[in-house]
Amino acid sequence: MTPLSNDKKMSEDTKIVEGVLFRRSIRSSYAALDIAVKKHNICEGVIPYENLKLCYEHKVVVFQFGAEKVLRSEVKRFCRIGDFIRAKGTWFEQKDVWSPEALKDTTSLRPERFNVNHLSHLELDRQNFWDASICQKMKESFCPETKAAKNSKKSEQKGNKLERSSSKEISRSRNAHSGGGVGKRKQGEILAKFFVKCIHDRLKKESITKNAMQYLNEGSGVIDAAGGSGHVSLALSLLGIRSTIIDPRETVGRLPTRDRKVLRKAKRAYEQISHNKEEMKKLNSPSILPSRPPPPIPFAYKRAWFMNKPKGVDVTYRENRSNQNGEFLSDCLDSKNEENFLPVCTMCSPDDLLPNCRAVVALHPDEATESIIDFAVEHKIPFVVVPCCVFSRLFPNRIWKGETLTTYEDLIDYLVAKDKSIQVVELEFGGMNKALWSTFD
Repeated sequence: MTPLSNDKKMSEDTKIVEGVLFRRSIRSSYAALDIAVKKHNICEGVIPYENLKLCYEHKVVVFQFGAEKVLRSEVKRFCRIGDFIRAKGTWFEQKDVWSPEALKDTTSLRPERFNVNHLSHLELDRQNFWDASICQKMKESFCPETKAAKNSKKSEQKGNKLERSSSKEISRSRNAHSGGGVGKRKQGEILAKFFVKCIHDRLKKESITKNAMQYLNEGSGVIDAAGGSGHVSLALSLLGIRSTIIDPRETVGRLPTRDRKVLRKAKRAYEQISHNKEEMKKLNSPSILPSRPPPPIPFAYKRAWFMNKPKGVDVTYRENRSNQNGEFLSDCLDSKNEENFLPVCTMCSPDDLLPNCRAVVALHPDEATESIIDFAVEHKIPFVVVPCCVFSRLFPNRIWKGETLTTYEDLIDYLVAKDKSIQVVELEFGGMNKALWSTFD
């Protein structure tokens, strides 16, 4: 027998109880140890697994820490599940101060409780007397959870899951590019619909008979500057508007698989409706839809810089500049490696994308933000831009109110000041959602 600490003098009414510890509840002021005590003269020898409950009875050993808080860690260390322990103490009576309500979380069957006054009265007889499977079986037999308790536990787990999900959404909303948990495709849809409405209002104001879709599809259509994989262009395509993405990244125009499927499904749906005369009659009914929905138009893309390449930009990331050996190329433009660098799309480019475009849109265009607005203001081309990062180190010459521009709010004011027609509106997603736009009426 291995005592946990030095033994103390026992009183005459002290009893001894011994059994296998199969469950424990250790709190700040007490420890409740559930033990299985073997019944006398029953089930001698090896006890079959299925007869354990018939041969054992449930007792609870209660040890109160009092002011000796250090004892809590000692009990936690030495009283392990599956150990055979021996306790010296007294049985609880009806009038005892320690009420069953205080230990209602220990068991639902309210077994007899045994009070231990000191740690020295709790002894360890044999470690690992039972393995985990037997302890679990005894726990299920002696301490079955009620249906209400199980439902409460499930509800708590569900609540914790929702709370974790909510915290993730809050965390994502603090990210400038996340849109407060709204996906890029949804952000692009919100931006596209907003801008089409702005064009529609302008055409209506000027009494032009064309609708927004017809106007935006003229020339080279809409330029999606620094459009990345093309979520804004996807939204424009679903509205029947032609667009071209201009971005220096290698992944330009490469939508995720789930978003490419959206465009393919929209095409198939339109084809099915076009071949169904009855459906077309319904779509052409004024009470439902004034005209049939426009056919989705695939967007184009061009890997190039918009108007200029900002000095000091990280070309390693933007252009993924590397040779066949995976070595990154120099930033220096010379006759030897000039062909390895991306072109710059300008008003003089042979493709005539910018001179013939009807509008420019940009969602979080990073370093190209100011170049896009300068281009639109100079040539009076309708635009909408949602700025994101400030890039104060990349653009130290941006001065606002006598100081270097370093904050998002100052960036918005700085860009709005470029033309009196520029307006600001907050789009319906979180994060950096302020859209700067103008149709130059």
